[in-house]
Amino acid sequence: MNVYRNWDNISIDNAAVTLGTFDGVHLGHKFVCNQLIYKAKAIDGCSVVITFYPHPRIVLNQAKDLKLIQSIEEKIETFKKVGIDHLVIIPFDEKWADLNAEDFLKEVFSKIRPKAFYLGYDHKFGKNREGNIQLVEKLSKTYSYQCEVLKEFEVLKNVSSTNIRTLIKAGEITKANQLLDQPFSMSGTIVKGQQIGHTISFPTANIDLQDEYKIVPAIGAYAVIVHHKGEQYKGMLNIGFRPTVNGKELSIEVHIIDFNKQIYGDKLTVRFIERIRTEIRFETIESLKIQLIKDKNASNEILSAIYPINI
Repeated sequence: MNVYRNWDNISIDNAAVTLGTFDGVHLGHKFVCNQLIYKAKAIDGCSVVITFYPHPRIVLNQAKDLKLIQSIEEKIETFKKVGIDHLVIIPFDEKWADLNAEDFLKEVFSKIRPKAFYLGYDHKFGKNREGNIQLVEKLSKTYSYQCEVLKEFEVLKNVSSTNIRTLIKAGEITKANQLLDQPFSMSGTIVKGQQIGHTISFPTANIDLQDEYKIVPAIGAYAVIVHHKGEQYKGMLNIGFRPTVNGKELSIEVHIIDFNKQIYGDKLTVRFIERIRTEIRFETIESLKIQLIKDKNASNEILSAIYPINI
């Protein structure tokens, strides 16, 4: 897959095209992509997805608290696995935001010459979201492309990025994963913590996300698959304030099962499989250790059915 981040260096002909923010690249998005790929083959052309970074709502200050399901790198990887030929990332800024819908499309068509253009029946784009399917159909005569409208039932209306974000925030990871068609994931750098886990035989890796817009699941313990330097491991991850040791700040800590290496400064990815429990305050460290043993057993049981994971 070719990835374009510099708008000035793009020139693509004979394309089947769609555009959108595609946060999460969920089942509905993948349906659209499959239609796009099928059409590209039919016209002996290529499939092109146009997306935006940063998210337009963030640039326009329309959602200061908006958190995203995927980082741009995670989105790229997912589109690559889906099989898209070209991913065009528009560097969205105030200049792009100020374009009216027709000028926006004309700018797009100056770089990408479509033979087919796919758009959801209710999709809006351009300044003040004035662009719609009627405009795409109108310009199809000028630019000689087929306009393909995706109807409501086709795009799986119960699947949306908004619904998935709600599930993740509620800790409903299993349901979110079903709509994503893959495990929700987080990546970050391992930093040093208080190392309390080492004293009770449960060393943890503290994850620094480094992405301020990445959504964080609900507080609690989760069974996860850990990816580190090309290898997979079972793990249990805790998101919370560590009330047993009077923690004050939110932490993300993963215990990698049957793993004993120093990995400070390394990057790893965790894929969430199932939430085990909410956060609990224990009266003693010994009580915490007993619970962690239960969590480890629960994680092992959950993960054994899918480990290793093919993703």
